[in-house]
Amino acid sequence: MCQYNEEDLRKALDEIRKKQIKIREACRKYGAKETLIDTVPKINKDSKQNIFKKQKPGKTWYYNFLKRNPEISLREGKSINKARTVNYNFLKRNPEISLREGKSINKARTVIIEESIKKWFSELNTYLEENNLLDILNDPDRVFNGDEAGFSLCPKSGKVLGPKGYKNLYSIKVGNEKENITVLIIFNASGNIADPLVVFPYIRPPKAVIENMPSNWILGK
Repeated sequence: MCQYNEEDLRKALDEIRKKQIKIREACRKYGAKETLIDTVPKINKDSKQNIFKKQKPGKTWYYNFLKRNPEISLREGKSINKARTVNYNFLKRNPEISLREGKSINKARTVIIEESIKKWFSELNTYLEENNLLDILNDPDRVFNGDEAGFSLCPKSGKVLGPKGYKNLYSIKVGNEKENITVLIIFNASGNIADPLVVFPYIRPPKAVIENMPSNWILGK
């Protein structure tokens, strides 16, 4: 079996890549047969640089991109095995980045930038100053913040057991999946919580709901 010098093979391949010489001429010049071309994949594999060795730039860009665009997330779906492997290896190399459940927000909230927030506080301060209300900012009992949350009356079902080959498996629920209860919670800078406002999806709330609600809660409809 004929043996070739690896350095000569590399020189031959280098000249072939640069189109300085043809394959047959390279074989004659370096004393190799035309089967030299079969060696190209192996040598290319050894000499090829791994573009993912320096993970710092790619990782930083990935993290900053997701931070700037909260509406974009890496979601699990139908994908080829190769893509799934790339994502898995990337997360394995960068433990500070994780695959998490994305929180849905309105598109209008994603365009809020630092300048618009500063402008809002500036306009608020101007309003308070014009109406002689700046003392409110010095009293934590008068500074409030609130947020609402929705609770589904028909939460998503978990995994169920079923025969292989079935495309659709159902879990029967009593409630309507489109109905939910909305709760508004308000609290102040002192840590005191105001009585919650609960909004039910009823035109006329049932008597059982009205009678069993705490007396200090606010009922909405």
